[in-house]
Amino acid sequence: MNKKINSVFMLIIFLITLNFIIFIRVNRIHELHNRIANCENQIQRTNNKIDRLIDKLTEENDIYTNADVQIKNIDKQNLQCELYYEVVPKILTGDTKVYLDFGDNLVELDKNNSTFTKTLTLDIKRDYSPILMIKNGDDIKTQAVRTLYVSDFIDKVFPRIDPQFDIGTTYDGDNLKIDGLLTLFIDYPNRETFFTDMKYVVLQGKTNKLIKKLKLPINKNQKKVDVFDIDESYKLDKGQNLKYMLVANTNDGLTYELVFYDYILTINDDINNKQPEPAMFEKYDLKILNSDGVVIYREIVE
Repeated sequence: MNKKINSVFMLIIFLITLNFIIFIRVNRIHELHNRIANCENQIQRTNNKIDRLIDKLTEENDIYTNADVQIKNIDKQNLQCELYYEVVPKILTGDTKVYLDFGDNLVELDKNNSTFTKTLTLDIKRDYSPILMIKNGDDIKTQAVRTLYVSDFIDKVFPRIDPQFDIGTTYDGDNLKIDGLLTLFIDYPNRETFFTDMKYVVLQGKTNKLIKKLKLPINKNQKKVDVFDIDESYKLDKGQNLKYMLVANTNDGLTYELVFYDYILTINDDINNKQPEPAMFEKYDLKILNSDGVVIYREIVE
């Protein structure tokens, strides 16, 4: 009996001791976490001070007091727009001249009191990051100014379609069966251009013969179009392929032609199985056409 009591007593002492050790270690872990958090806060405060110092030094070294660019009069049919540049030099003298260096073209801005301006008609398929140059007599200073940069025009101007095909295929020797889901993600960067109609189109790849055309319900406020069921069967021979595409029109006279999948029947390499089988090729081949049917933009991702 005494041995049993002693065993229980020793177990209690062991558990108390174990809990005490765990308590101490947990406290140490908490202290370590607090120290790490304090160090991170100190590092963040230091980084903020450095950023403010850099901004102050940069501002002191700026050769301008104001520099800006505005996008105006976008011509979507010809992929052009007007960029209005405005610069106010920090030092202004009677012979101050202001330029923008585009690398392949040096443009002088027009003086209007203390402000220098220029409107340029440029291709919106390019990005622009001109170097600011200010000349006072023989003194010439240059500076890269981010507020004068313009980039990603296409994404800012045109809606974008991102189709996702989640399908399976089988081939019985004569017919290619395709079933699954088609989900369309549409992004409208502004309210000026939107799709008025969209069609799901299947073509015979080599001849571009129309095999199927289906109108898809969309509206200009949707960010994501509901999922569409795909359940189709096509008669194909070896070497023939199917081209899957979307054809859409916008309210301002543009036409999108987007090829997003290719299927081709190929021979299996297994010598015991010469049955043609479908090979799937995902792609993104986008053409944007103007109202005259001229391709004004193309993007290919494979």
